[in-house]
Amino acid sequence: MQADISVCQIFYKDEQRPLLNAAFSPLDNSGYDDEALEFAVFQRLYGGASFEGADYFGALSWRFTEKTGLTGQGLIEAVGSNPDVDLFYMNPFPHNEAIHQSLWLQGETAHPGFLELCTAFFEAAGLEPTDMYRLIQSSEFSVCNYFVARPTFWKAYIPFVERCLEKADGGMPPELCKRMHSAEGDWKGIHKGATYVPFIIERLLPVFLKSPEARALRAHKIPLPAKEAKLNDDLRELREMKDVAILARSARILDLWREKREAYCHIYFSKAWCERNLKLLNDAPVVW
Repeated sequence: MQADISVCQIFYKDEQRPLLNAAFSPLDNSGYDDEALEFAVFQRLYGGASFEGADYFGALSWRFTEKTGLTGQGLIEAVGSNPDVDLFYMNPFPHNEAIHQSLWLQGETAHPGFLELCTAFFEAAGLEPTDMYRLIQSSEFSVCNYFVARPTFWKAYIPFVERCLEKADGGMPPELCKRMHSAEGDWKGIHKGATYVPFIIERLLPVFLKSPEARALRAHKIPLPAKEAKLNDDLRELREMKDVAILARSARILDLWREKREAYCHIYFSKAWCERNLKLLNDAPVVW
């Protein structure tokens, strides 16, 4: 039997309508303003007809095809061809899989002060702060909320994130909690004044998938050929080296990966970026 797959596509302005995928249902989000961004949409739709009436449900950005290179129909077909999977997710930024040992260290390079804030978040939320330094294989790496999943995933994932946010708000040091809800998270001004909150949420998926709530869930990362095609040979080699180091638990291979990464960054990243981030990345503790 063919799976019933319901995917909404979030838009905010009428001029975005022509960019929506015909395979998705338009979802006008213009009347809502919540710092949690896409997660707030998940919360609003959670328990509604879209969730309960479909085998799989998702709510994606109006920029989905631009960011992933996938058409709506391509996504529907990928989901429909894997009926044993509970969660499908994607990573439109595969270059990060090659360069960063974890989602949280990558977050520090994009949002300065992120690690300090997230350490307090993890402690208050009852999570293990050392998880921020756990080496993440490319198959687990995801820094966006592009999910299509069965209700069993949503019924576990949404309460998990809500509990983390509630505990963090009640348990973080006041000055850090205030900063978490400030626009400092968007220091470059490229996310329309977003706070740190959505950047934390979008990195919680691997933490959730290793939690007791997700023990029975089956997850699958959908490959994005258009994005993969843009990776140069050095990035492909870096990503493979990191994955091999993790699978073999080899400190020697990891050291070689770090050396190659440093050389790569000096070639492809600005001097300011390297001065700001390379020491942090190279000196970060490693959790296997």
